[in-house]
Amino acid sequence: MLFDGFSLHAVPTIMDAACKNCGNNLEEVSSGLISKAMYCPNCEAVYMLKLVKVRSSKVSKAFLEQCRKEVSSRRKK
Repeated sequence: MLFDGFSLHAVPTIMDAACKNCGNNLEEVSSGLISKAMYCPNCEAVYMLKLVKVRSSKVSKAFLEQCRKEVSSRRKK
């Protein structure tokens, strides 16, 4: 995210997630890839994050412009 004179990079973290099968708290585990997975030690359910492409008709023009500015700024460095 770009600000005046500096940029900010935040990493989202899932703090408290419950298993949809049994309701127990999920534990974060390594997925063996770049990201993490969530695991229920009670019923052994595994939850993985998924990257989903959003149709361009669902993306606001303001957000698309923000994306262009961020990428352009990084490429100039």
